[in-house]
Amino acid sequence: MVRYHFKCRDVGYSCSYELDQGQLKDMMPSIKIHMKYAHQIWEMTKDLEDKINSAITKTEEKQ
Repeated sequence: MVRYHFKCRDVGYSCSYELDQGQLKDMMPSIKIHMKYAHQIWEMTKDLEDKINSAITKTEEKQ
């Protein structure tokens, strides 16, 4: 099983937010909500989206 992980501090914020999802497509909507309410980023730039995408890591769990 594949898991995707994101840590807000990996994109330069002094923030403890971490996200763990089973599908990559579920990551960005949750991250955008976090960015709005925790960091007041209402419009995500392409550069920030690229930075976030490159900070998302993937691990495979053994069953």
